[in-house]
Amino acid sequence: MAEEILVKEQLTDKMIKAGRQLVSIIQKDTPLRLVAAFWLYTAEANDWQLMLASSQVDTEGPRKVYSQILDVLPKESNKVSGLDLLNITVLGLNELLVKALVSVNVSAPTSLSNKRLPHSNLNGVYVEDVYIYFISDPNHN
Repeated sequence: MAEEILVKEQLTDKMIKAGRQLVSIIQKDTPLRLVAAFWLYTAEANDWQLMLASSQVDTEGPRKVYSQILDVLPKESNKVSGLDLLNITVLGLNELLVKALVSVNVSAPTSLSNKRLPHSNLNGVYVEDVYIYFISDPNHN
């Protein structure tokens, strides 16, 4: 009898560093205002995605937000090595996961910034694995 073995794709230090650099560049050099930035692992795809949440996804649409990110990526390719739009997902603030992260972060005794939370239930939203750069309360920005 054959057994299927799933090898989980690893979140590397290089990925974390590249994501952190991209988030920093976006915050400094673009009009895009991020409410949250995090790596999310999904078992179905066996893949990590850099998730960027902004109210501008809701107001201006994801295409405009991806365009702003695309303006940065080629110019900063040496700092964000290995990242491209295929690794990045933009989310609006109405997404269930974003709402759950904001809610948990607001009620947590300590900030979730720079934390990894494998196998977590975030206010009813299960995540296989997540590495959080930051989450801010969109009502206090």
